[in-house]
Amino acid sequence: MLDANPRNAPTTKNSSRSEMNIAEIEELVYAAEALYVAIPDLTGDIDLQIATWKALKPLRDRATVAMKELEAMIIDAADGKAVTETPSGVAQLRWSMKRNQWRSNDLLHAICMTVYAEDIECPQGELVAKVEKAVRECGPFNASAGWRTTALKEYGFSPEDYCHEQPGAVTVEII
Repeated sequence: MLDANPRNAPTTKNSSRSEMNIAEIEELVYAAEALYVAIPDLTGDIDLQIATWKALKPLRDRATVAMKELEAMIIDAADGKAVTETPSGVAQLRWSMKRNQWRSNDLLHAICMTVYAEDIECPQGELVAKVEKAVRECGPFNASAGWRTTALKEYGFSPEDYCHEQPGAVTVEII
């Protein structure tokens, strides 16, 4: 029977985090892959299925925590660079912005005036269609109820001029 207690989980020869090397990490990954491949063999044995689930649950939780810790370490090690290349792969960092307190009335007015100024000789029907198109593309008509910053930039607007911005989360993508 598998032991579900994380304290009894097997450890590598060098259990200290700082002493782990790539070979030991690859060994752990190989063991996890072997277990994944063996899952179909558990068909029909509910007791073994439950015991395996109980054994895997704390490992999954610890893997999630480990991934978050690794991402934080990668962000620190990248030292502000958007792309960091190593022999093991490429780390790509992306910074988001939190935007709130939109001055929507001012922005809507600016969009309408910009579209109007671009083609002042445009027939009224076409002008209304152009304004509607710009508002639909830029406006807060989405689940987040936020203005679409990429579209605003395409129309020449700086979102920071119409809202309060503060740095958001940094995400890590390993390629």
